[in-house]
Amino acid sequence: VSCEPFIWHNQVYDQSGVYLYPHQNEYGCDETDTLKLRITAAPEITITQLMNATCNENNGEVKVEVDGGLEPLSYTYQPQGAPAVFDNLAPGSYDLHVSDSIGCGDDVQFDIENIIHHVQLVETTQSHCGRPDASAMIAVSGGYGEFTYEWPAGAESHGMSADHLPAGQHSVAVIDRNGCQ
Repeated sequence: VSCEPFIWHNQVYDQSGVYLYPHQNEYGCDETDTLKLRITAAPEITITQLMNATCNENNGEVKVEVDGGLEPLSYTYQPQGAPAVFDNLAPGSYDLHVSDSIGCGDDVQFDIENIIHHVQLVETTQSHCGRPDASAMIAVSGGYGEFTYEWPAGAESHGMSADHLPAGQHSVAVIDRNGCQ
C-alpha cells in the first residue's frame, strides 16, 4: 500500500495492480517476484472552521476535515511533534500535520488571533470649582459586537461619553458581547 508512485526493481508503478517480475536467481533458476500494489489517496486536510481566542484567553478553536488516507489518522503540531488539540488554543501560529497508518501526510497552517477591544481616551473637559460638570469621551476598536459602558456612579452616560463627572480620576468599564472587559 502506498500513497505515491512505488519503485520496484528500478521501475516506477503509479497504479494499483498485481505486477510480476520474472528473473533468474543467483543459481540460474527462473523465479518470479510478485508485487500486489494498492495506491491510495494521501490524506488532504482542510480547515472547516476557525474561531479566534478572545479576552486574552486560550479559547481558540479549529475544526478540520480530512479526505483520503488510511485509518487510523494521527495529528501533530510541527515542528515539535506535539499531539494536536483542536480547542483551548492560545493565540499564535500553528502548523498542523496529519498522517495516516502508512505514513502519508498533509500539512495546513493557521493563525489563532487574540480578539480584544481597545479603549482610547479621546476628549475630556475638567470640572469647574469642584462641581460635577466634567465630561469624557472614549473610542473603542476591536472586540465583538455591541459594547456596554459602565461609567462611575452619578455620571450621565451616553455610551462612549459621560457628563456630570466630579473632579478627580475616573475609569470606565467597556464590555463586549463576549463579556471581555
